[in-house]
Amino acid sequence: MMDDKSKEPQPLNYLSPRDDVQMHKERRGQRVRGAVFACSVVLSTVVIFGLSTIRIGMPGPPSRHDQIMAMFWPIGGLSLLIAVAAYQHFRRRRRWFVQGVLIGIGIAALIEGACFGLLR
Repeated sequence: MMDDKSKEPQPLNYLSPRDDVQMHKERRGQRVRGAVFACSVVLSTVVIFGLSTIRIGMPGPPSRHDQIMAMFWPIGGLSLLIAVAAYQHFRRRRRWFVQGVLIGIGIAALIEGACFGLLR
């Protein structure tokens, strides 16, 4: 016969999620990529919007086409951010990327706010 000790299952020694260095490294990377992506999209959208609304040497109000094109860039940038964030969240299950996108939007808003506030 066998010992009673050998029949008892051995407890598993799992790593606590708090101590999982690889998981934290991956999440941090997703946040950084999301923040860099969102910040670059927002800043480039603002720059392109600003350049598309400058009218040098053209008297009179902007045409209807100019107004539509000026609104295309902010709407396009916002649509791009939403589409990529939704894809990362729902298809690839990367909610940390979405957190990075929100952080990037906040950083870009602070940069733009400081620029407009200082140049006013």
